[in-house]
Amino acid sequence: MLRWSLWKSQNSLVWNQKSVEVANVLVLTRTTLNQWNYAQDRQFDLSFGLMNPEDGNDHWQAPKENTIKINMDATIFESTTRYSYSCVARDHAGRLVEARASCRQGAVKPEIAEAVGILEALSWIKQQG
Repeated sequence: MLRWSLWKSQNSLVWNQKSVEVANVLVLTRTTLNQWNYAQDRQFDLSFGLMNPEDGNDHWQAPKENTIKINMDATIFESTTRYSYSCVARDHAGRLVEARASCRQGAVKPEIAEAVGILEALSWIKQQG
């Protein structure tokens, strides 16, 4: 988590010319670790104090045996008129089968970025037969 926080801080400096205080890196590290732990907890209790009541309600569930599950998400970067998506395919044991990600130029609505990600996931499925 510390490496992740340092990487994000470095990117903030390189791409946004924003310096991050050491104390803020440590807060980010602790927050990221807490969020990761909450995401792993199958018995999650909202009383642990997340910022939004709906946080932590979703947990990844493995698909049936001999099945692959693909999760996809997209992000909009309005300040740079870019968007990205990522897809992760995992088997019934939760093992990574394949992952794809792309960052593209364009000012699109969130629904379009999500649709592009879904299209890419469906294209991957078609390629795999």
